[in-house]
Amino acid sequence: MLLNDPDALWYVITPDNQRYGPAQGSVLRTWIKERRVGPRTRVLRSGWQSALEAGQIFPELVKIFENDEEFADDMADEAAETFEGVSFGDQASFTDARKSLDELRKSQRRAVGALCLIGFLTFVLLCAVGTLIWILLRQ
Repeated sequence: MLLNDPDALWYVITPDNQRYGPAQGSVLRTWIKERRVGPRTRVLRSGWQSALEAGQIFPELVKIFENDEEFADDMADEAAETFEGVSFGDQASFTDARKSLDELRKSQRRAVGALCLIGFLTFVLLCAVGTLIWILLRQ
């Protein structure tokens, strides 16, 4: 297995392209067991040109997560959430990423609320028009 190579160093790539690591295979294995790294988390091994989703490298991850509700939820922020507070020396904190994700979620909730309001008002308007037509036709 790729994680058993003692010389390999791994990096976790967040959705905003921040690189966290290096971490040895044993550490990455621990993160997988703790569900800090999921199938859609991008990882990069030292010597590779580009990062891949962990599920492509470790197919067993898909089986681990496939019946998990968290896996079905939005996983884009998985790395930012799970590595919060983990120190890699001079790496930046996840505070800004967490703030951006919270703002995005608030914006999405407002948009859904606005759509619901528009739908409700459309329904009320149609009811009013229908009632007006009914009244006019009865006379």
